[in-house]
Order: sequence, then C-alpha cells, then structure tokens
Amino acid sequence: MSQNIFQKLYYRDLQKVYKSFSTSGGEIILDNVIGDVPDLQTYFEDLRKIISSETKVLISYHNHKWEPILNLASSLGLRKKVGVQNWLDQDDLKNILYISGFEVVNTQSRFFGITSVTVVRPKLQTTRNKNQYSVSIIVPARNEEGNIKKIISSIPKFGKWQEIIFVEGGSSDHTWDKIMNEKFKITNKSQNSKSKIQIKAYKQTGKGKADAVRLGFEKATGDILMIYDADRTVPSSDLPKFYNVLAGGFGEFANGSRLVYPMEGQAMQTLNLRTAL
Repeated sequence: MSQNIFQKLYYRDLQKVYKSFSTSGGEIILDNVIGDVPDLQTYFEDLRKIISSETKVLISYHNHKWEPILNLASSLGLRKKVGVQNWLDQDDLKNILYISGFEVVNTQSRFFGITSVTVVRPKLQTTRNKNQYSVSIIVPARNEEGNIKKIISSIPKFGKWQEIIFVEGGSSDHTWDKIMNEKFKITNKSQNSKSKIQIKAYKQTGKGKADAVRLGFEKATGDILMIYDADRTVPSSDLPKFYNVLAGGFGEFANGSRLVYPMEGQAMQTLNLRTAL
C-alpha cells in the first residue's frame, strides 16, 4: 500500500511540472526516455533538425545520485525492473545538449531529488562550412597487425581531406609490415583517383603511447588533430562527432569518455577504470 501511495505522489508531482510547462508554452516532453537511448548526441541532433527555433523541450530523468537506491528497489520488487540505464549528471547532460545544438533554460530537482527536470531550447547556430578543415588522425600502434586494414577502411570520410598517421613502436608481430602494405595500396590508388586520404607511417624511437602521439603531432599537417587507438575499442564511426564539435565552433578541444554510457562488466580493467574516475 505504501508503495502505491509513494508512486501516486511521485507521479502527481511530475504531472504538476508537466502541466505548468505546457501552460507556459512548452511543446515537447521527454518523460524519462534518455536512460534508454544508446546515443544521446545523435538523438538530440535529430530532434534539433525537426523542431523550430522557438520550441521548448522538457527532459525529465532520474537523478544519478539515486541510482543505487532505485536499483535496490527494483531488485526487491518495490519498483519495476528496467534494462541497463544511462545515469547522467546534469553537467554530462548539459554538455551533450550543447554540442547537439541546444541551450539549457533551467533545471530543477523534484520529489526529494529523485527526478531532475531540465528545460532546453534550440541554440542559435551560425552557418559554417564544416568541410573546410583538413584532419590528421594519429594512430599509435603496437602489436595490432590484425587491425591495420580495418582501421583504414572503417574511418568515415569527413573534412576537407584526411591523413592517417601510424606511429608504430616496438611491435613483436607484423604490425609495421601491415602498415607499409596498406600505405602502398592507398598511395597507388590515390595516384589514379581524386582520393582525399593519405597514409603516413613512422617508427618511434622512444617508448609509450605519449611518445608516439607527440611524434604523430610533429608530423601532422592537418588543421584538426585527432588520436585514434589502434585496438579499435572506440568505434571509428564516432570520429565525425569530434570533428563536428571542433569545426562547428563548439570548442577548441574535444575529449571523449567511455564512462558517460553504461559498459559491459569486463569492458575496462579495474585499474584503468579507477584511473579514469
């Protein structure tokens, strides 16, 4: 009985917020949907394309600080079970909204802080040619012979032109040979076509990823510099997102994090996870 009363009070409070929002001219309410969206940036970018510049959007979602308690309630049968959720704090959500073309109007916490409510509207955007910048993608590679060909073929075409700069360091397999083979193929292909991609390859004399990245930056000639790990743990399809942030004038430095969305249990070693936190 107490569970039903609690839920009724919770939803009554939420409906009060929704009614006030609609009365004030709000048009779109996203009622606890962002926890299930696998790619929020694309979701909000698509929404931005189909609404007017005057449209206000209300986003309600569970406060990330309540995650342990709500998960416990679900396991005890006091709350319906849900799938793996995105638990974003307000800074994470605000950042994703910003690079997706929205600005935050206001935020508030409701019902003992369980629910966060954020109201946003489309941000005025300046017209800019996003293909005007060239891109250098630095790929530190050690013992990654099986990924070299996949890296080149999987990177989307974006920007004015691209150069992929492999920096190989101390591999015990045939990583360097694979790099040179693929470089030869691309070089021959580009001579017979208007290819916008170039492959460069260097052997580092120092040790470690940081040294490899520094060498790659030194050899880069593009307007925008990117780092892409040769183990391909991050999808190369995400690279245009970083480019669009920089080319669109949303920032001068863009850093991705694997901790925004849920990860599988063994996706990152405990030591690496603690370091990232």
